Amino acid sequence: MSLVQMSLSAALMIVAIIILRALTIERFPKKTFLVLWWIALLRLLIPFSIPSVMSFYSWFDPNLPAVVEQSSAMESTFEPVLDDSSETMENSTQFEMTPIPDTDIEYVEVKPSKSFSENFFDMLPAIWGVGIGVIAAFFGINYWKGIREFRMSLPVENEFVNEWLSSHQLRRNITIRQYDCIHTPLTYGIFRPVILLPKESLEQSPSTLNFILTHEWVHIRRFDCVTKILLTATLCIHWMNPLVWVMYLLFNRDIELSCDETVLHLLGRNRRSDYALALIDMEEQKGGFASFASGFGRNAIEERIRAIMKMKKASLITILAAVVVVACVSILFATSAKNNPIDTELPSSESETVSDKILTDDDQTKQEVSVKTSKKTFSPAERFAELEKYGVMFVPSETDSTKGDLYYNGELVKFFTDPNPNGDFSFYSETEGSNLSLYITYHNDGTMDKLNTTTEDIIRLYPEEPLLVNECEDLQEYFDSFGPHRFIFRPSADDSNKGNLYLDNGELVSTFYDYREPDIFQFHSQDADNKLSLVYDGNSCWELNIPIQPISLFSFKNEGVVYDREKLIWTFHGKTIRWFIDGDFAFSVHPDGEIGVRATYQDNIRQSVEELTVEESEKIAYHLLKPDSFTPPVKEASQVKDINSQRIYYAPEGTEVTCSVSGKVMYVGTQNSSGYCVKIYDQKGITWTYSHLKEISVKYGQNVSVGDKIGTVGHSGSATDFYLGLDAVSKEEMLDISQLLAE
Repeated sequence: MSLVQMSLSAALMIVAIIILRALTIERFPKKTFLVLWWIALLRLLIPFSIPSVMSFYSWFDPNLPAVVEQSSAMESTFEPVLDDSSETMENSTQFEMTPIPDTDIEYVEVKPSKSFSENFFDMLPAIWGVGIGVIAAFFGINYWKGIREFRMSLPVENEFVNEWLSSHQLRRNITIRQYDCIHTPLTYGIFRPVILLPKESLEQSPSTLNFILTHEWVHIRRFDCVTKILLTATLCIHWMNPLVWVMYLLFNRDIELSCDETVLHLLGRNRRSDYALALIDMEEQKGGFASFASGFGRNAIEERIRAIMKMKKASLITILAAVVVVACVSILFATSAKNNPIDTELPSSESETVSDKILTDDDQTKQEVSVKTSKKTFSPAERFAELEKYGVMFVPSETDSTKGDLYYNGELVKFFTDPNPNGDFSFYSETEGSNLSLYITYHNDGTMDKLNTTTEDIIRLYPEEPLLVNECEDLQEYFDSFGPHRFIFRPSADDSNKGNLYLDNGELVSTFYDYREPDIFQFHSQDADNKLSLVYDGNSCWELNIPIQPISLFSFKNEGVVYDREKLIWTFHGKTIRWFIDGDFAFSVHPDGEIGVRATYQDNIRQSVEELTVEESEKIAYHLLKPDSFTPPVKEASQVKDINSQRIYYAPEGTEVTCSVSGKVMYVGTQNSSGYCVKIYDQKGITWTYSHLKEISVKYGQNVSVGDKIGTVGHSGSATDFYLGLDAVSKEEMLDISQLLAE
């Protein structure tokens, strides 16, 4: 199909959607129109279509649409054909003269000059190309300017926002930032999505802020930024079709309407009034234009408010009607005429046509069986349909029916597993934040026992006690004793006691600890990335989600060191630990701890574990944490001051800043008070922060040595002059740098 055909055929579908939308926008689920717009979008982008006898175009002449053929004929008719043997009349540019042989009379064939319409058709491709360039440049420049401005935004430091973000994690890392130059929240970015909030939003009530963040989160989860990019690209290509502009506006509206519907589905339809008021408040502060960003406040506010207040749970009849309407519109307008010679190629013979169309009853039966079999094998919807009577509900993803979210009695389920003897099945919900898991247990004869719930990080399917390592011949037998469908051990080819450990979903376990053993059995996967560590304590298996340094504290459980998983603190005989001294290694455990603990050794054998005062333990810790060598980061500082545990190096703007202690770059970016800063993690567990920089010369993950250039002195962040700020942190506790570096 040509571009004109694609545009014309899609135009009829757009008209049908506009009419249907006007009649049923308040009756059908809002996702209905998103599906219809997506079909129209694909009709504008894909240069072929599926022939159908039920197509709207089959009702007319099979050569319809013939506009393309006519325009092509016009182009060939008005294109002048020049013959080198012809002679041109003197002082004439509008006539061509062709002599006719064997006559004494010279006849002249007169060809009229091109009319305005003919010249217009000749120039049409150039006009179309210029239009694409202008519109694409407009959107591109707008996007580039927006991204450049948004880079000046700052991370949000808000307790409610941090808690909200921790409960709304996706596979892509979401960043929430604030920017004073916008007046309404918006979302941008595909692989590293960012929710950008104006400063006023952070002053809203927690309820309103929850509406705002959830709305933007839904945009991110549905990849609405990708939809907007494709929609904008379609507009650039088909800019000469006015109906595509209408589609652009209505598609964006329906994205917001569908987003509103999803938000109220998640937060409860009984909060419609509060959500509408929040929307009105955002609309009053509405800002500028962002083509590729998804915002909370958008056009057609009255339509959105009306839709929100009239929103109700869709009945089964309404859903079926919407499905039928989508199917009918797609078949009628997204397909082409069955015998349209423009869209399809004729077969080489009539026999080929007949043989291609005939399908025996036996073949049809085989196809139906094949479809049913594939659904049984791959569709989660059918897996969960049998469990609906137990309160299980599956909500498939909009883009992939094999993915989605699982609910149990209305509560989101994190993980589901079914160790069916005829084939096990596991499923993870796309939406994160829940700690509820479901699993099925079976009787010995293979019949289903019951549906179980748990909040453990790893489901304990089998109550039997796993074997100890010294009771097994190899690691394969050891990990198999935890029960099938829990761990998958892949031994190394050359050593059966080495290899990689995986969860049943294929996720690599970097480190595994068994605390039933007196010396604590540890297994490290060969391809470990230090991201997932698991602990088995004899009762359950759970994820170790604390920093690597305090892992060694588990080995002191017999001496009274206990980890409180609810309060997330380490205690020694009931007292919170602030500093822990383990031989020659020291680290801060909790900045508000009330005691210190020291373990002493002789010939690598532990002698004692004793309680110290905070002052005693801090003095020892500072001595052990002191760098073996330290070089001032600014060589020619005009003045050096120690203020609030931080060291300040005054120097002219642009003065070189070098690494003081060797380590690894763990952070490069901006923070509210620190401005442009670099964080480097050293071998003793201290994080050194170089703040208020003008320029940064290192990258995240880079290993740096003493003397390597980090950046230059500036006055970013809260700095009131040109200087470098240097501070040191052990875990969460800021160290007194003057005491740490004391001679």
